[in-house]
Amino acid sequence: MRIIEPWFRFGNLTVLKETEPKHFPNSKYPVRRFLCQCDCWNMSEVSMSHFKITKSCWCYRRIAKRKVYEYNKETNKQTNMNNILMDASILSLWILIWLAISKY
Repeated sequence: MRIIEPWFRFGNLTVLKETEPKHFPNSKYPVRRFLCQCDCWNMSEVSMSHFKITKSCWCYRRIAKRKVYEYNKETNKQTNMNNILMDASILSLWILIWLAISKY
């Protein structure tokens, strides 16, 4: 059995205390759970088996979504500018064709 003391760190989570074990109907043994505090000050309850995969309270997922949104926003802005420039170059090409045709 693994010993987890208060103030152990798992990613951005700091263990504060062990809470009541949770009993699942299909499990022989109760699951140990711990109250943890993330670096963003959110509290979350994490089971012993999830310490391998849980590194934060989902705050990084929110931050990552925000960064992806901002990146897409900037990329779309650049794409829109490229479309405008391309439309302008096509327009200037049509004007040149029209001027060349109108001479004859």
